[in-house]
Amino acid sequence: MSLKALDNGYCEEWIKELKSASIDPVHRSIPSSLKTINQALGGFRLGEVTAIAGLPGHGKSILCEQITFDLAKMFSEDEGDKKRSIYYVTLEMAAGLLMNRAIAMRGSIKSDKLTNPDRLHDVDWETINSIIEEMSAWPIAINDDNSMSIQEIITDVKKLMNLYIPRFVVIDYLQLLSGTSDVAGIDSVIRDVKRLSTECKVHVLLVSSLNGINQLRGSRAIDYNVDNVMKLERPDLLGNKSSVWENIVKLTITKARNHHWGKYYMEWEPDRLLFRDLEPTRVRDLRLAEAQESQYG
Repeated sequence: MSLKALDNGYCEEWIKELKSASIDPVHRSIPSSLKTINQALGGFRLGEVTAIAGLPGHGKSILCEQITFDLAKMFSEDEGDKKRSIYYVTLEMAAGLLMNRAIAMRGSIKSDKLTNPDRLHDVDWETINSIIEEMSAWPIAINDDNSMSIQEIITDVKKLMNLYIPRFVVIDYLQLLSGTSDVAGIDSVIRDVKRLSTECKVHVLLVSSLNGINQLRGSRAIDYNVDNVMKLERPDLLGNKSSVWENIVKLTITKARNHHWGKYYMEWEPDRLLFRDLEPTRVRDLRLAEAQESQYG
């Protein structure tokens, strides 16, 4: 048991951490390059867990990848001996596929060219080499061992502390972690995920699938133990044929420990496998369209 008395020593330590966060980004909440994510979550606070949930094919993994790659570039610009770093666990795909997606996102190369490299031209190879050179400086460790357990992830993050300052951990996705084959297993794992965030002072981005009634699949303990829940859906993949919803992604915040619940919208760019912020006028149009659809069924 860890008991902390609110004496002068503890209060002084708390003030010290607060001051450090005000002057040093290493101790600060982490902003996303996507303004919509910042509006929805208020940034990624250290010691918290955010669950991104959605049905298969709606883009939850790609959104995590885009957030991660943007943060990796930002962390690579940190000054000092130790940079902030990212630990990325992909249980669903090989690291090579993540590389394909990173290049599509950061370059002007369509994703279908990367899956069919015989279609790449000389100028494409120049772009790829330039992006790879940039990525080689990113402080990110990718683990694509699909038999990983949460205990192994915690061990790896603590080892990473010897070289960098881990601040962001991605687990894609929860239901594929070793030990999550039943509700009791998920309960135990999700508590350890929360422990990872608080003990190592990292933000954990946790991908989760949804069940058929739009709930996090597996256990109510997920809702109880994570700090933020963001549900992602593509209305055009759910049967909404209105052109206003084409390539639009709706983000619904159903839990927010230190921010606001609500709905947000982004645009999906399929050729480059990335999400974009929308102009305020477009967001207003989408809110109006959703209100009208709700009113008239």
